[in-house]
Amino acid sequence: MISFRRVHRAIQRSLPTDARRTLATAFIASRVDYCNGVLYGVSSPVIRRLQMVLNATTHLVVGVGRYEHIMPAFRCVLHWLPVQQRIQFKIAISSFDCVREHCPTYFNDVCILVASISGRVPVFTASAHRFIGLR
Repeated sequence: MISFRRVHRAIQRSLPTDARRTLATAFIASRVDYCNGVLYGVSSPVIRRLQMVLNATTHLVVGVGRYEHIMPAFRCVLHWLPVQQRIQFKIAISSFDCVREHCPTYFNDVCILVASISGRVPVFTASAHRFIGLR
């Protein structure tokens, strides 16, 4: 069985940083982002495991030392958000698309404008169609 360190060194030597960044974004970050809107409100151990995957990827791509801080490279070099913020960003983008009516059709049954809910007291932001509610 090949050790992780040997694979890590081989990848570091054979691929330039831009190629490693592209591969990491294509294969690892995209898998973490897949359906991460479903992870909203999930327990912190699950979030921590996903964050550990992204941290290990950052070590592989950027070559940050074992005892160095990972977040500067994570944010400034790779331009990635931590997992918890990725999930919140995905929810915010989905909500924004629903308000602008650019969301997928299956969201139409779940997300509705607050102004269109009968029996609610109209609020300034609700009458301006800025917030949505969940059924």
